Amino acid sequence: MQVEYDLVIAGGSYAARYGAGLARQQGARVALVERSKVRMQPFFPLGAISQREGYANESINLASPTAQDLGTLLEQYQKFIELLPEELSLRGLSSLGVDVIVGQGEFQRLESGSRRNQNPQKNSQTIGFRVGQRLLRSHHYLLAPELIPVLPEIPGLPTVNYLTLADLIAADLRGNNSESLEQLKKQLAAQSWLVMGNPYQGAEISQILQQSGKTVTLISPKVQFLPQEEPIANYLIQGQLEAQGIRLITNSPVKLIRQIDGQQWVQAGDRAIEAEQILLCSQQVPSTQNLNLEVAGVQTTKKGIVTNQYLQTTNTRIYAYNHPFTAESAQQIRTLLKNILIQPLFPVSSPSGKLTYTKPSLARIGMTEREARQKYKKRVITLREYVKDQPLAQIREDLTGFCQLVVQPNGVILGATIVGDQATELISLVSLAMRSHLRVADLAQLPEVNCSLLQRTAAQWLDRQSKFYHLWQEVKNKFRVGEFF
Repeated sequence: MQVEYDLVIAGGSYAARYGAGLARQQGARVALVERSKVRMQPFFPLGAISQREGYANESINLASPTAQDLGTLLEQYQKFIELLPEELSLRGLSSLGVDVIVGQGEFQRLESGSRRNQNPQKNSQTIGFRVGQRLLRSHHYLLAPELIPVLPEIPGLPTVNYLTLADLIAADLRGNNSESLEQLKKQLAAQSWLVMGNPYQGAEISQILQQSGKTVTLISPKVQFLPQEEPIANYLIQGQLEAQGIRLITNSPVKLIRQIDGQQWVQAGDRAIEAEQILLCSQQVPSTQNLNLEVAGVQTTKKGIVTNQYLQTTNTRIYAYNHPFTAESAQQIRTLLKNILIQPLFPVSSPSGKLTYTKPSLARIGMTEREARQKYKKRVITLREYVKDQPLAQIREDLTGFCQLVVQPNGVILGATIVGDQATELISLVSLAMRSHLRVADLAQLPEVNCSLLQRTAAQWLDRQSKFYHLWQEVKNKFRVGEFF
């Protein structure tokens, strides 16, 4: 049987659509298979829209928030999704020449009289991808299906009325199903909310709920709310959440959930917490239960599809993309397609940073100070500048945040952490500098306009290189001047 395609993609995500369009632009014969009703996970978080679109709208009055504010934001979010680029729509992909097939597909082993062809891991030509009555044959396959939340194993969770963050993102407040719409509106109207799960998503949605007039309790099983971040960043975000009226409970894993008299009761650590609505910010994994991966020799775990550094599965002709579509996904998928269409020679880098749309925002790339010192010991220099020391921040009376650069003695940038309203923009400059192999002295030469926080942080490097700086350090060490200043 003749091979029809260079690449068949089992889709259901924006990563699949982006990869299909990019592969077609490179001249590949591509088929994209996607179910008719799939819950697409947008590649921008709800927190980003709330900062730029939702609460900037005059229809939302933060001075006197109401329960309808959350619904208004979700409606605006849906309108924003409808403005997606044409090349990420099925119609746009079809115009590019992608063979878009709507339906549920699965792998199928092909009949062969040769005994050597019975192992799909050794010869992928023994498998095809069936969609209805049509059998698709391809040199390679890419798995990028719909992402679904993984619910935590908490006793009593299946018996209570809860929402996931995916439910909010996909909420259709203009739907035709009146019964489900009324149920959703009733859930959104709840006054007291309990949020648990991913701390980054939890912080974002907790601020949105609090700004909508809700009473919010945010639970974390960890002692430190954001254990992977710099301690000062964790303290700032945690302090801001509590200052806004969000009840933050740390070091309290959830042990039991019950529904009593219409209220949800949660046992977190040694506390019993009551709330009208529970919101789970759960980890998401690819939905693979209907793809018949066993026939293709593809192994999976609870965390998703097993892949190597080239994103090959245990069947070397089948690749998989397990992650949500984010800012870093475009480069990752470009590298992935090079492995698929040329040769698997290019390792796909894992996400090296974090971007959280809280207020203030948190952005990190590369190593933290702790990680750098574990690897390079004393050959690490930390540069830090605070937002409160910036003249423009003092004029705006927005004094929360800092910029930190972790560098080596030769000026190589190892990582950065930025907290503040400009964090998302400034971290892009640091990312570009690291990818371009620029050093911290280059950042110090940035114009002191909007980049003043980053520029002043990097300028500390130049101060450290001056003779006066080293002389002052010797004086401090010799006469213990630091005890008096």
